[in-house]
Amino acid sequence: MDKPLPTARFARNLLASATPGGTTLTESARLDGGGTAVEAVGPAVEELVPASVPPGFSRDEVTAVANKVLASDALDPREKYITEAIIIPDLRPAVLVSGDDFSVEHKAWPDYVRGSAAHARLKAAIPKVGRIEVFGNPAIPYGGTGFLVGPDLVMTNRHVAQLFAAGVGTKGLRFIDRMGAGIDFTREHGGAPEGTPFAIRSIRMVHPYWDLALLETEGLEQRGWLTFNPAEPDTTAPQRMAVIGYPAFDPRNNAQVQDQVFGGVYNVKRLQPGLFNGRRLIDSFGKPVNAATHDASTLGGNSGSVLVDSGSGRALGLHFAGIYKDTNFAVPAADLARDPRLVDAGLSFDPAASPSAGPWDRFWQPHEAGAEAGDPPAADTLTVSAATATGAGTISIKVPVEVELSISLAGARLAGTASGVGGEVQTEKMVEPFRDPIELPRGGYDPDFVGLPVPMPTPRRPQECATLSDGSIELKYYNYSVVMNAKRRLALFAASNVDASPAAKEPEPGYRYTRAGLTGLAEGDVEKWFTDPRIRGTEQLPDRFFTKDRKAFDKGHIVRREDVAWGSSFAEVRRANGDTYFVTNCSPQTAGFNRSNRKDNWGALEDLVLKQAKTERYCLFAGPVLKDDDPEFTGVDDLGGIKIRIPRKYWKVVVARDGDALKTFAFVLAQDLSATPMEFTVPESWQRHMVRLADLVADLGSLDFAPELLAADQYDAVMASGETAGLAGTIEAVQALVAGEAALEGPPRDHGRFDGLPLRIVFNTDDDDRRYANLLAPVAYTQPDGDNWPVPEGAWLDGASIPRPFWSLIGGPFSGLYLEASVVHDYYCDHHVRPWRDVHRMFYDAMLCRGVGGAKARIMYYAVYRFGPRWDMVEGVVQPAVPGEALTADKGASILADAQRLAAEDLSLEAIEALADSSAGRA
Repeated sequence: MDKPLPTARFARNLLASATPGGTTLTESARLDGGGTAVEAVGPAVEELVPASVPPGFSRDEVTAVANKVLASDALDPREKYITEAIIIPDLRPAVLVSGDDFSVEHKAWPDYVRGSAAHARLKAAIPKVGRIEVFGNPAIPYGGTGFLVGPDLVMTNRHVAQLFAAGVGTKGLRFIDRMGAGIDFTREHGGAPEGTPFAIRSIRMVHPYWDLALLETEGLEQRGWLTFNPAEPDTTAPQRMAVIGYPAFDPRNNAQVQDQVFGGVYNVKRLQPGLFNGRRLIDSFGKPVNAATHDASTLGGNSGSVLVDSGSGRALGLHFAGIYKDTNFAVPAADLARDPRLVDAGLSFDPAASPSAGPWDRFWQPHEAGAEAGDPPAADTLTVSAATATGAGTISIKVPVEVELSISLAGARLAGTASGVGGEVQTEKMVEPFRDPIELPRGGYDPDFVGLPVPMPTPRRPQECATLSDGSIELKYYNYSVVMNAKRRLALFAASNVDASPAAKEPEPGYRYTRAGLTGLAEGDVEKWFTDPRIRGTEQLPDRFFTKDRKAFDKGHIVRREDVAWGSSFAEVRRANGDTYFVTNCSPQTAGFNRSNRKDNWGALEDLVLKQAKTERYCLFAGPVLKDDDPEFTGVDDLGGIKIRIPRKYWKVVVARDGDALKTFAFVLAQDLSATPMEFTVPESWQRHMVRLADLVADLGSLDFAPELLAADQYDAVMASGETAGLAGTIEAVQALVAGEAALEGPPRDHGRFDGLPLRIVFNTDDDDRRYANLLAPVAYTQPDGDNWPVPEGAWLDGASIPRPFWSLIGGPFSGLYLEASVVHDYYCDHHVRPWRDVHRMFYDAMLCRGVGGAKARIMYYAVYRFGPRWDMVEGVVQPAVPGEALTADKGASILADAQRLAAEDLSLEAIEALADSSAGRA
């Protein structure tokens, strides 16, 4: 990740934090000259920077990084991570504004205290910043932030303006029907509960390239306006500055961290100190833009905030997006000064602007060639942005107030660029897919579909389910049924009949069985899901709840289109396809959860089922795991603001016929998983997601499955197959021995350290459905004795170095507490450059370093020592590797007996090895 090089200020703070009980270095900035003078102040290190250092790092490393910064040496990605982890959020306060003034007491910002030149400059900017109010939609408390950039001219973000405005460019811009906006400069902590907003009279500009808009008001000339500093953002010499805006609580962020920085007070004006840094790419409205970065603590509601240079009082840029604990993005004033349209609009620059050509020019061309960019959206259109017009003057947003903070943007798309807010310039039509009128009867789920009875689950508390007019609870659709939890407004479960045969999927030749052919949607159209009029609107989440910018939720099918879109004619297939777009079949799945790993997710499970089924018929039951403590999300429905609890996990039960018997397979996937299928021959990569159907029933606590389905459960058969034959009971007994053991919070002794965290890996599946991982960045583990074990970028890892039956003890090798330890161990078991015993012992230390409990670590070490691979080194030459002792069912008794001793006694590694050798009959 290309982070800007920290300045010497960072280095001094880093050194202070790394010096236990030593002298703290703070800075007293010469505000006019831009230089710094350093003074020593007492031993109170923790007053400036918390004593803690990033997980996996030592104080020696922090000191080394700080010294490199002072010497102007370049930092590698691992070292840059150290600076980021310490800087944010601890050194970036969010200061309350009252009476257009502020008071900073944070030790990292001594030059901002009252009476200083910087304080005076920042204070002068505060009256020019206001809160953008949105009129005509009570679901939106406010839109974001804006600031004065000319006589009665307000600058804000494009995605804020699009809450109430239609169009792009400068021509034909207008307010959405029955919508309006204003700017309120009085919303401060302790101020009047009701502000006095000045009305926005018109929309001057909605920039087609930058996330920027200019709005016109009147009566504000006396407030003055901000002048921009067009200097280029400098990676090597970040500027001290402050963001001024209106941060709002964001339910997607860590609430504890937010409250730590903001003190539980939101929606009022704040001054948020930070550093203005160099450039970095980010997606904005469907294209990469080279934005400036800054590290102030911002939240939703800061959209449209100004960045003010504390050394000059001039504006450095316009804040528009951020990635939690990573960086924030701003439109740099340097680029504003290059766009002649902005200069002509009346923006002030000091030094004077020098307009020139830029990447924005081609995005302006269609709006300057006579196209009426401001034509009002049709009643069935969707403007793709952080908030979107859905016709009739209504607004659909993911989170009220502001949704640009890119919490969910981390992932594959961040390789070199970051994903931002919004969509493309154009609007996309919201179109309802073809469907039969709901008045026509549907058969729903057929329990005799596979030729043997497969009853639907039975709700334990039917009184909590949404009811139809006849008092029933089953919503019948073509080829599937849904039972809704009325209070949660989500499906309690869905039951579907799947026919995967080609004859059922494409029964009549000459028709298009594609998405377009079945739905009737054209390219670029967006599916508009429909509510089911047979139950109350307050018992289901409408399409409006789900936004399309994918920073909060995907529309996750409980029953997916491909599973139930079958029949004996094209018409039947089309009707069944259309019925999957009822919102009763929709469940909120976050993008990071829903699509974070395309090879091991909800959808991958579905694809696997369909792939394995081939020409078979089978039944699927699926739904969310609804818990009372599920996290709460703030959004909107057709009536206004709502709070919805979002499920953390989803379950799926596959029921297939095998001759005259049924086979049942149950799975539970955590919400960082997604949308594809699973099979009847369960590959190893999926076995860790299997659960006993009886255990699933106990976990749900809301459904009962028929006795014949419980009896047909294949969990034990799958777990007893192959390498795990006869060991399922043994492993369960071993798991029970350490079930209550907590992770190590503070290791009693030094267990070494990891460099290169957080781990960056991508998962894949080979042709045999075996899961493996590729390392995207180097990582290294250093043992307590200083022995270093580096793993290079691009390393291929499959977890095979750990005996598979033991994966479930503390999670698979690609999850759980020993993820990093297993990555390093796997690499050195494949590359025999160290003796096998040293490699296994390193694995033990690495597990403890990552917090694996002592008993679990001892048992895992026992497993790799006894059953893991071995190789000899003769005079430095590696001999062919041989597997460890064969892991067979007859070893179960000795494994359990040894595990009982390991769980009870804190044995040394030598003693563990002797125990394993004795049980294996080795001398």
